[in-house]
Amino acid sequence: MTDPVCASCTCTTLPAGAMLVRLAGELDVGSAPNVEAQLTASYQPGRRHVVIDLREVDFIDSSGIRVILQVLARSQSRENLVVVYPRARVARRALETVGLERIVRMVEAVDDALDR
Repeated sequence: MTDPVCASCTCTTLPAGAMLVRLAGELDVGSAPNVEAQLTASYQPGRRHVVIDLREVDFIDSSGIRVILQVLARSQSRENLVVVYPRARVARRALETVGLERIVRMVEAVDDALDR
């Protein structure tokens, strides 16, 4: 049985070939290694466009932010990674505090991520 507060991660391929990563729960020191392992297993060499959907993330700490930055490193260019803002204020504030929007494109919805 999984802990309900730990992050869940699902990876799917969008029609345009981008990888959509949907995260939910708490992305922190306890869940980041599992999320990172799942992302590594799902990531296909040569795939550059990745959308990380954080709308259902309630909390994120530096370990979770590190996971996002590792995806950025794999995507080869910051134009290839789009992050959907979390709805939870505390999680959103953590991303704004570290200035993630200066490094990657941040949008409000998955559809906005695909409109590029």
